[in-house]
Amino acid sequence: MSTTAEYAEAAQRVQAGVTEVLRIKAIISNASHALMYWKLTTVSGLERPIPAADALRASAGRRAPPIIRASDWPTAQAVFDALETYHKAVANLRDCYASLPANEKSIAQPPGQYEGKDDST
Repeated sequence: MSTTAEYAEAAQRVQAGVTEVLRIKAIISNASHALMYWKLTTVSGLERPIPAADALRASAGRRAPPIIRASDWPTAQAVFDALETYHKAVANLRDCYASLPANEKSIAQPPGQYEGKDDST
């Protein structure tokens, strides 16, 4: 049987998982946005980056070229790890909630309050 403290710890792990997935999502979304202007976009932090001067010439004085920072870019393994960590934390949170005594369950936030929202919900 879980305790309220164990449930609170499980909820914190879910919230940390949500934070990490959203951090990765923001990096990918920002890169996607930068690539809307792909002729202007440069990538920094690589051995042979696209020269910023070329991107600046392409922009013809419109604005600074969008930059994708290679050091920020997650690997496929990092994306997998973040998603796996999140899903395991959610399963653990649900198990903890299910095993709370009725008197504690009545005052605990249900798991859905911690699971985060995505664009499909």
